[in-house]
Amino acid sequence: MAIDWRTVIVAVPWHELIRNAPRIAEGARKLWGTARTRTPSEARDEVLAAVPVSSSDPDAIIKLQARIAATEGMVSELHGQIVASARLITDLADQNTQLIRQTAVQKRQIRWLAGASLVLFALSATSLWLAW
Repeated sequence: MAIDWRTVIVAVPWHELIRNAPRIAEGARKLWGTARTRTPSEARDEVLAAVPVSSSDPDAIIKLQARIAATEGMVSELHGQIVASARLITDLADQNTQLIRQTAVQKRQIRWLAGASLVLFALSATSLWLAW
């Protein structure tokens, strides 16, 4: 099923998108900064500080350490995914901002060309009327 681009272009709320583009880009930059500064070891330290170990059983401690190691691996993988996602969102927000700027430039150009075309049409109609 092909996408009808005219429908997509008409359906996009361009005024809201243009108005909110700086906030979207700033939010993406904040997300990128947050995702990239927090490391998995900091998250692990927070979890370990919150979970008290009251058992003196060596087997329970070994099992707990194995679970922590497995959890650290998953947290590290998820952290990588979050950083990649945040970077992608930041890149998309920057591209969105550039797209909106280009759209504004093209809008001005189209208005200028429409005005010039109207003037040329009026001049040609006047010259034809005078020549008649």
